[in-house]
Amino acid sequence: MKKVILLVLIIIFSFAGFTISIHGQPMEFYVGVKSGLFWLSEDIEEISDIYPVGILFGYGMPTRFKNVSSALEGEFNYGLFGGDWEEGIEGGMDMWTVAIYTVVSISMGDVAYLKVKTGYLYENVSITVDDYTDSVDDTGFSFGGGAGFNITDKVSAEAEFTVIEQDVNFISIGVNYSF
Repeated sequence: MKKVILLVLIIIFSFAGFTISIHGQPMEFYVGVKSGLFWLSEDIEEISDIYPVGILFGYGMPTRFKNVSSALEGEFNYGLFGGDWEEGIEGGMDMWTVAIYTVVSISMGDVAYLKVKTGYLYENVSITVDDYTDSVDDTGFSFGGGAGFNITDKVSAEAEFTVIEQDVNFISIGVNYSF
C-alpha cells in the first residue's frame, strides 16, 4: 500500500515540476459538481445502485505538448440515495469516497476534450441489516476516463467513467467552473 502512495506522489510532483519549470505560466484553479451512479457489480446483486453527488477541486497545469494539459484533482462523492436491499430486508448500503487524481487532457479542437485520470482513493462503506450496522474503510488505486465539452471559456461539462474498486464503478456527469 505504501508503494502505491509513493508512486502516486511521484507522478503528481513530477507533473507539477515539469510544467512549472518549462512554462512559468499562471496555473488555473477550477471547481466542479457532479452526480451519477455508483454502479455495483453483479456480485452485490442484492443491493440497488447508489446515486451520489460530488464536488471536485482542480489545479490545471499547461504542458509543453500542444493540445495536452495536466491537472491535479481532489474529489469527494457522497451517496444520497439508493443502496437499498432488494429482498425486503430493512436497511441498505451507504457509501462515500475521497480521492486525489492526476489528470491528462487532450484537446479535440476548441470545444471538446478527452481525459484520463489515475489516483489514490479512500472509500467508506456502511451496511445496515435490520438493526445491525457495520462500516468498512478501504484505500487503493483508482482510475478512469471521460470526455468534456467547453461551454464557455470558464464553464465545461464532463462525462466520466471511474473504477472505484473491483465491485464498484462510478458513472458521472458534471459541470466545472474555471477561475
